[in-house]
Amino acid sequence: ESLAQNKDFRPNVAYIPVQRFVNNQEESHLYEISAETKTAKHIAGPIAAPDGSIDVTVFGSALTSGGMLYLCAFNRNSIIGYDLNKLPSTVEKMTCTIEVPDLASPNDVSVDPDNESVLYVVGGIFRRMCVCCCVFSNSAYGHVYKVDLSNNNMTEVSSGLKTLAGVEKNGGKLWVAQLFNVVTFDTITFEPKALVRQVKELQSPELRQILSILPSSYNWNQAIEVTATRRSRAFWLLDLAAIVRRVVDWKHLHHKNIQ
Repeated sequence: ESLAQNKDFRPNVAYIPVQRFVNNQEESHLYEISAETKTAKHIAGPIAAPDGSIDVTVFGSALTSGGMLYLCAFNRNSIIGYDLNKLPSTVEKMTCTIEVPDLASPNDVSVDPDNESVLYVVGGIFRRMCVCCCVFSNSAYGHVYKVDLSNNNMTEVSSGLKTLAGVEKNGGKLWVAQLFNVVTFDTITFEPKALVRQVKELQSPELRQILSILPSSYNWNQAIEVTATRRSRAFWLLDLAAIVRRVVDWKHLHHKNIQ
C-alpha cells in the first residue's frame, strides 16, 4: 500500500510495510529495498501496536530525517510510530512506541518537512448508524487532519472531500489525492487552491506506442472515475466489515447473556 523514504536518513533506501499470512494469521511486516539490490530484505515483523496487538492493518507510511517511521493503522483508527534506529539486527517483532488515536480510517500520513513534529493525515470520519449504535469509521467522507506531536494536538483542517488516498506537503502546499484527482491546499488557511486531473494529454511518444492497443476514443478520465468509484466502494465495504467484526467480538465476549 505504501513506501516510506527520507534521503536525509538513509539515501537510496526505502521501507515498505506489507501484509503476509503466517500460520494462517494475517500479520504486517516491514521490508527494506534499495537501489543497489534487486530483492527486498525482510527486516522486522510482525508489526505490533504499543499495546502488543499484532492485529494491525497498515496502509500509508512516512519517515522522518531522524528515522522515525509512522504507519497508518487503518483498522485501529490511529497512527503508530517506531524509531528505526532501534531496530535489532535480526528479524523480530516490531512493537511501536507511539500511537495517535481517534483518526478515522487513516489511509496516508505525511511528515511536514519544515517541522517534523507535525503530521498530516488523510482519512475518513466517525459516524453512528443510529443514536444508540456504537461509533464506526467511514472512509468515504474524506477529511484531512493535522497532528502536532509536540503538544499532542490534533485538528481537522479540511472536510467535505471524497475517499482520500494520499497526502504530501511540498513547496508550501499540501497535496491531497482523492481517488480520481489531486487537490492542493494553502497550509496557512487550508483553502483549496487547485484541482489537478491525474490524467492529462499523453505527450510521450513511447507511452503512446505502448497504449496504441487501446481504441483512440478511450476515455481516460472516465476510466479513472470508474476505478475510483469501485475503490471507494471497497473502502465502504471495509468499514462495514469492521462493524460486523465488532458485533461478533461483542457477542463472543458476552455470549452467556445473549439469547
